[in-house]
Amino acid sequence: MKTFLDGETLAFAEEVGYDNLTELAENFILYGTVAETFARKAGFNRGLGGSMHAFFAPFGSMPNNAIVGGSADIALGSALFKRINRQDGIVIANIGDASMGCGPVWEAMGFAAMDQFRTLWKDGVEGNPPIWFNFFNNFYGMGGQTAGETMGYDILARVGLGVNPEGMHSERVDGLNPLAVADAVNRKRELLAAGRGPVLTDTITYRFSGHSPSDASSYRTRDEVELWEQHDGLKNYAAYLVTNGVLSQGEVDDIQAKFDERLTKVIALATRDEDVSPRVGVEFIESVIYSNGNEEKLSDAEVELLQPLEENARVKSLKAKVRKATDEFGKPVSKAKAYSYRDALFEAIAHRFATDPTMAAWGEENRDWAARSPSTAA
Repeated sequence: MKTFLDGETLAFAEEVGYDNLTELAENFILYGTVAETFARKAGFNRGLGGSMHAFFAPFGSMPNNAIVGGSADIALGSALFKRINRQDGIVIANIGDASMGCGPVWEAMGFAAMDQFRTLWKDGVEGNPPIWFNFFNNFYGMGGQTAGETMGYDILARVGLGVNPEGMHSERVDGLNPLAVADAVNRKRELLAAGRGPVLTDTITYRFSGHSPSDASSYRTRDEVELWEQHDGLKNYAAYLVTNGVLSQGEVDDIQAKFDERLTKVIALATRDEDVSPRVGVEFIESVIYSNGNEEKLSDAEVELLQPLEENARVKSLKAKVRKATDEFGKPVSKAKAYSYRDALFEAIAHRFATDPTMAAWGEENRDWAARSPSTAA
C-alpha cells in the first residue's frame, strides 16, 4: 500500500480511520475503488478507468475492455501464458450472459478446449489452459432478455455440451448464495489445476437497477424486480448466519452500521473539492499514452529456432525490398519490389520469436509444412 501510486491512495485510506491493519487494508481497497469511480487521481487507475474499466493488478484483477465478451480472449491468453510457462493458478473470465452471442467468446472456448493440449503436448506442459468461463447470468443484455428472446439456448449451461466431451464441466450456480459460489470455486479450481479445463459456470444473479444511468428499465415490470429483491444475496445470507447461530441479529446490524459509516466517509473523501481530491492533469495522460520503451523478452530461457533468423529465406528476400514509396528517381516503386504491410508484420513477429521464448502461435498456417507427406498434402 505504501508503494502503490507513491502512497497517495493509502494517505486517503488512513483518513477514513481504522483500528488495525486489516481495517486499513479494507479502507485502501474501498477508497481506491470509489475514487476511481469518481475519476480522482488517487483512484486505482488514476481515475482514467472509471467504474467500467477499473482494475487492480496486485490482486490479479486485470484490465477490462469495452468490447462485449472481449475479455474472454484476453483471459485465454493469460491462461495460455500460465500453462506454457508452468505457472500455478487459474484465470477467470467474468462475462455476462449476453456475451454468449459474441464471436470472441465462442472462439476462446473452442481454442481452450482443443484436443492438442492433451494429445500432442508431451513436454511437461500437458493439459488444457486453466481458464474458467464464468457467465454472470442476470438474464439481460442491455435490454434484451437472453433466455426466450435474444438467445436460443434457454439454459446457458447447456452450451458447454457443444464444446467438448466433458461439456466444459458446466453447471448452474446460485450466484446469490456465497456458500454455493465458494463450493463451485473449490471444485472448478481442482479441475483446472489438473489440466482438465476449460470450465464453464452459469452463475445466476440479477441486475436490480438499469444497465446504465440512462436505462429506465422500461423493458421489465416492477413486479419482476420485486420478486428478485426477495432473493437479495446479502439479506438472505445474513439471515442464514443468524438462523444457524453464527451471528446474532445485533451483530449483523452492527456490521451493517459500521460499513455504512465507513462508506459514507470514503465517498465524502473521494468527492471533496479538486484542490483536496484532484483529478489527473493532461500532462499525466500524455505520459501514459506511450510507454517510450519496450520489454525485449519476458523470460531468460534460451530461444529454440530451427535455423538462425538471418538464414531464413523470407528474411533474406525482404532485404531486396524497397522500404519507400518512391525510388531514387521519384517514381512509385513497383508492387513486386515494394515492402508491404504483411512484410512488416512478418518481420515484427519473426523478431519476437527469435528473442522471446514465451512467444507461441496457433492457426492453419502455423505448422511445418515440409513435415507432411505427399499423400496427406492433398
